[in-house]
Amino acid sequence: MLMERLINSIRSNSGGTFYINGLPRTGKTRFLTQMREQLKSGGVSSFELGPYHVRGTDSGPLIGSIYSDLVEAAYLDRSVSLPEELDFTAFWEWAATKIASTKQIFLVTVDVGDSGNLRPSNIASHFSNARKLETCLFGTGLRVYTVFEGFWNPFLLDAYYKELGISFPYTPAYNYAEWQGIDEKQTAQLVSHMYPNARPIIGRLLHEIADGNPAIIMGILGEVQEENFNYEGIIDATREYARCGSLSLELVDIWMSLPPKAKETLATIILRRRALGLVSSDMKRLLSCFGLTKLVYIQNQEYLCLRSWFVELLLVIHRERLGLSEHILERIDMTEIMPELTTINTEAYQLIHDIETQVRNFVVQQRYRLIYPSLEDDILDVDIKIRGTKSENVARETAKWKSRSERKGVMVNVNPRISYSSTGQLCGLLESIAFELHSNEWLEIASNLDEMKDIRDAVMHNQIINDIHLERLYELQAHVYRALNQV
Repeated sequence: MLMERLINSIRSNSGGTFYINGLPRTGKTRFLTQMREQLKSGGVSSFELGPYHVRGTDSGPLIGSIYSDLVEAAYLDRSVSLPEELDFTAFWEWAATKIASTKQIFLVTVDVGDSGNLRPSNIASHFSNARKLETCLFGTGLRVYTVFEGFWNPFLLDAYYKELGISFPYTPAYNYAEWQGIDEKQTAQLVSHMYPNARPIIGRLLHEIADGNPAIIMGILGEVQEENFNYEGIIDATREYARCGSLSLELVDIWMSLPPKAKETLATIILRRRALGLVSSDMKRLLSCFGLTKLVYIQNQEYLCLRSWFVELLLVIHRERLGLSEHILERIDMTEIMPELTTINTEAYQLIHDIETQVRNFVVQQRYRLIYPSLEDDILDVDIKIRGTKSENVARETAKWKSRSERKGVMVNVNPRISYSSTGQLCGLLESIAFELHSNEWLEIASNLDEMKDIRDAVMHNQIINDIHLERLYELQAHVYRALNQV
């Protein structure tokens, strides 16, 4: 976990540097604010400096701001003037001679902005000076820990350092991390803050769509009209924000700088959906750093796929601008490709599973009650008429399906016979029991369960259902639970 990793590094080192690389407006600033709060609550004595914003190679404004803040906090005397033309390292070496001994660590956070499309020299000097500082302050009693956050192309930066013949400022496994966004819990908090009455599934859906990018989530919510705050409205708003949202266009601008090979790889991933053995490790890292792809593992085999549905929308909508239209992608109507969104249907499947399981168990128990004390009778030996068709004997039909499953090698020893009844047969059984119980409530449940079959079919065919259908499942589940406690 990045938070724990960073706090442990600050806590255990006499000084140091950490680099957080991630796309613009993905929650890095919020993360660093939370990190500072956890440092305080964890008993780490630190004085926070920043966040400072640097653009370009000139470190003068950065040094001036740090100096002013140290004076304001009385770590430096106002009468001590700042020497001219000090870089980051030289400034802190000078400050070490002026600041009285302190147990506090000076935590400096620096935002280098979006340097993904800019020359690496814009940030390289800041990175190198901060890393050099780690050794220069040994023995001075002064501890400085610098955290850089922003977005840059790590491969361009690496090439720049190699060209200069000097060492790279960070080590990925040690003091570098690629920021990917907020987690599902934080997304839920963000959504509930804007829409307090929204069901939790809304947060999960938006997290899946945007893969934890808070700016995209807020951009999508900003496009949703209040009267259309439903699944369909969110899907429509997502498409619109992908087409012309401010961050969407910003991301497209960043991605335009990718090399032709990367764009060719993206087009192939869009078509294959899961790409195997396609790219080098460097290409995987580049596409991941640019927020485009992620790795999935199927039976220990690694596949590369797009990071989110929103990323796919951006690539498809802006394919001509991104230079993807030269590929086979241009020959395919992407509206015929199924969106890879599972949140709604996973929720629906779990509801259907629970509703049917509770009803099937209720039917078995009531059938035993009705035949008691003659336990030798078959509880499923009932003729059911389904939707105007000829009658079906449930015992014979379930026996056939169980036998068919067994011949195909499907496990049957843990599945009771009632599990092999169709939804139509289950509704018929429940209806007959409701008549025996003189229960209008169970008759209503049987009717609603029968109407649910179309929703069930849609979910099983991976058709994304709307919030009206999901709400009906929530209501039916609640109705079943109430009825079970009134028998």
